[in-house]
Amino acid sequence: MALDALCALYGADNEPWLAALLTACAGGSQSGVARQLGFSPTLVNLLVHGNYTKDLTAVEERVRRVLMGPLECPVMGPISDEDCRSNQALPFSNGNHQRIALYRACRRGCSHSTLKAGAK
Repeated sequence: MALDALCALYGADNEPWLAALLTACAGGSQSGVARQLGFSPTLVNLLVHGNYTKDLTAVEERVRRVLMGPLECPVMGPISDEDCRSNQALPFSNGNHQRIALYRACRRGCSHSTLKAGAK
């Protein structure tokens, strides 16, 4: 389905990440893109054909994180999605000032964090 048709279905404010998704699918395969995003091939197929009916929030976040370039970490600057997720998983350590700052930032409302505020 064309980008303009998808934007008509899902909303024009979704255009940047939908364009990234369609470009990735055009440059490879839907199942390869699904694997990269951690989604099922069925979900990606539903999206690109305009048949996805659930909330787009999590899908948009993942596409932005994985396909649209580095994230801006409040502590480390530009980092990959993989590095962001790895840092979120690290336990607290008071032996390194950067690890302390990361632990706090990941748990105090960083827009990229998948952790709930106040998580331990």
